[in-house]
This record gives sequence, structure tokens and C-alpha cells, in this order.
Amino acid sequence: MADLERIVEMLGATAEVCGAEIKPNAMVVMAQDLAAYPVHQIEAALTRVRREVNGRFTLAAVMDRLSADDGRPGADEAWASALIADDEAETVVWTEEMAQAFFVAQPLLHAGDKVGARMAFRSAYERIVSEARASAIQVKWQASIGHDKDRRAEAITRAVTAGLLSYEATKHYLPAPETQEVAAIAGLLTGKTVTTKNRDFNSRLAEVRRAIVSAGSKTFTDDSPSESRAAEEARKQQAREAAENWRQQK
Repeated sequence: MADLERIVEMLGATAEVCGAEIKPNAMVVMAQDLAAYPVHQIEAALTRVRREVNGRFTLAAVMDRLSADDGRPGADEAWASALIADDEAETVVWTEEMAQAFFVAQPLLHAGDKVGARMAFRSAYERIVSEARASAIQVKWQASIGHDKDRRAEAITRAVTAGLLSYEATKHYLPAPETQEVAAIAGLLTGKTVTTKNRDFNSRLAEVRRAIVSAGSKTFTDDSPSESRAAEEARKQQAREAAENWRQQK
């Protein structure tokens, strides 16, 4: 109930800014339609509406922005990633919708019709994603594990660093000597400091952490919830880039 009240308040504020007149009953109905989404996503969508919409404030405008920012890749990006799954040696990290759509396309791919497979994948993926968004189902990433252990560790580490998978849920796929370093890199995304036995690694990671904190403090100065979340997202992106640079230098 508290979330519903909060959503109504945000809708009212946005309607006022946009110069729209929405009756209280209609506002409650809109809030109920949005209640399946996390409050921070709704707030971000409403912020975009206030900045981008020229004209009448509508529920459709909010839903469009919720869909655009739900973390699901576009059809072409999804297809490029899903193709990796056709190699049983490879580990692919994908969404449930990508996995379902690839199951539809795979017979055509095995028959040698790559163009037809791509078209079938796009059609199925867009339909499944549309249905998931209409039902307010949040994106869920998962790993399809290949038999090549080295490639598996690389794919899982990359997904953990990108924030798609949690370290705790996937650490059993990683070789033991590297788990501390992987955890330390993952800690950049959560703000948790993890110390390893490698002093040089610890020193380099501390430099990365200081750079992220410094960049974040320079970029974001507003303490409002939306700005705090923006700062958090920026920090995560900087952490991912820093971790990727570290791996390339290793």
C-alpha cells in the first residue's frame, strides 16, 4: 500500500508539471497498472516523461519508457549473443526471452538457413519480450553452461562484472585461484571492499576504486533519490569499464 501511495504522489507531481488534469480515481488506476514495477524504475520513467514528452501526459508514455529501460537487449543484439549458444563449448549469458527465441530459431540454423533463423529469432523474441513487458515481468539473466572451462570462467566473470549475474550464485563455475580477484572486481559494483592475497592487485584495485569515487563526486551533486540512483548507475558503469581495462592489462 505504501508503494501505491508513493506512485500516486509521483503521478500527481508529474501531471502537475506537464499541465495535465487527471482525476483522483484515474490516478489510482494508473498507479495500480504501474505497481508491478519497482518504484525506482517508475520514478526514472516519470523523470523522462517530464523531460521528453511534449503534450498530454498519458500512461502509455510512462509504459514506453519503462519498457525502454528494463534491461532487455534489442533483437539484433540479442541474436548476436544467442548465436554463441549454438557452440556447445561456449557459455552464454542471456535472458529467458533470448533462450526461448533461440529454441525457435535453432532448427533453421542447423538446416543451414542462417537468414531464416535470424528472422525467426527476431519475430519470436519481439513477441515474447512484448508479452513479458505487458505482464510487467522483470528481466532475468541466466547462464547456459558450455563444456569449455576456460571460456566458461571468462563468460561468467564478464557477466558478474557487468552486474548481470551475482558472484555468489555463480562462483562455483569459477576456478578457485581466481575467485578472490573476481569477488574483488564484483565488489566495485556494490561498493564492498574485498582484499586478496595479491598486494599488487589490491593496490591497482584501490586506484580504480578511488577514481570511481572521484568521478562520481564530480558528476553528481544532487542528493535527490533520482540523482542518487543516477550516480549509482554511473558508478557501476565506471566499475565495469575499469574492471575490463584491468583484465586487458593483466
